Amino acid sequence: MIFFLLMLSSTVLLTISRHRITCYYWIFLALVSAFRFEVGTDYPNYVNLYYDIKAGYQSYLHLEPFHLILNKLAFYLNFGPQFIFFIYSILTTFLFALFYYKTSKIYKGLNAKMVFALCTILYVGNYYFLTLNSIRSCLAAAIYVMSLYCFLKGRRLLMLLLLIIGSTIHFSIIPIALITVFLLKFIFPVKKITFFIFAAILITNPISIVKYIFVTYKLMYYNYFLSNTFAVPATFIGQMSAYGGVLLALIFYSFFTRYIRIEDKKLKAIFQLSILLFIAFRIFSSELFVFARMSRYFSPVLYFFTALAITYYLQLKVRPAFRAASLFCVVLILVVSNIIMFMPRGLGDASYGNYKINYCINTMSVCDIPISTMD
Repeated sequence: MIFFLLMLSSTVLLTISRHRITCYYWIFLALVSAFRFEVGTDYPNYVNLYYDIKAGYQSYLHLEPFHLILNKLAFYLNFGPQFIFFIYSILTTFLFALFYYKTSKIYKGLNAKMVFALCTILYVGNYYFLTLNSIRSCLAAAIYVMSLYCFLKGRRLLMLLLLIIGSTIHFSIIPIALITVFLLKFIFPVKKITFFIFAAILITNPISIVKYIFVTYKLMYYNYFLSNTFAVPATFIGQMSAYGGVLLALIFYSFFTRYIRIEDKKLKAIFQLSILLFIAFRIFSSELFVFARMSRYFSPVLYFFTALAITYYLQLKVRPAFRAASLFCVVLILVVSNIIMFMPRGLGDASYGNYKINYCINTMSVCDIPISTMD
């Protein structure tokens, strides 16, 4: 399975922890994604949409402007649907790589190479395969995290410009952008006790109260809370997963703030914002499915802080003689846990089990090379 190959190369990468090697690895990730053929559950949907737009069907009029323009550019250049995946893959991978590369140097005194490498393996193990499916929302998420970096550097206008651009790629970023700008301007950073008060309010799931009012009194759009299309069934496993992720996020925040001091107020604000909004949308996803998609915007940011915490511990708490062995153990744990988590999906989805390449991005034909990864 292709995932095992990626994990294996990630392990080698992290034992080296060099910027150049890590950058080459990100290029490899971009190419694997850009030239994939029939890989990912949404692949046929985007191909069908490409031909629907080309045929002039009116169903595409609700699409975000960026995706519509990109498809029409492909028509104008007489390129096939593979061109769409190529552009999304290159942009998404580049922006995430740039974000991790830049932010790895934010915390002074830590090994930026190690932070960048750890961010890479966390991204590969937890987010990369998501980018093979939700290509529009993941590109919007990549632009969103870059807007947060602009906030760190005090480039407010560039931050706003990126958020506006992101809204043309996926509409789900619009409420997130408004919430982010408001909270960073007027609320965050806050004291630790205030943070946990906010978290406690979110865990009570205030959206459930809104749902009760809408459904009971049959207010406008109340059917969104009842439809299987918009609502996530509140199964026991689903609830355990949501609240388990919330508990893990709170534990991580507690330990992080206890042992690692963040002097930069902007960095602290982004840390608190990302965790609280991640918690909020994970909890709210049991009421409306769209919230599950929104939580994806904050996971990549939390990977950075996780890598920061691991690097801090290895560099400042572990003796130099044991540092390399400790790094290898951390990498091994991350790799094994990610393989266990993704193994059922990889074995059950033939598109992941039998990877194919289509390098004909500038023609309507398919130049596929199957690579059997099942064995």
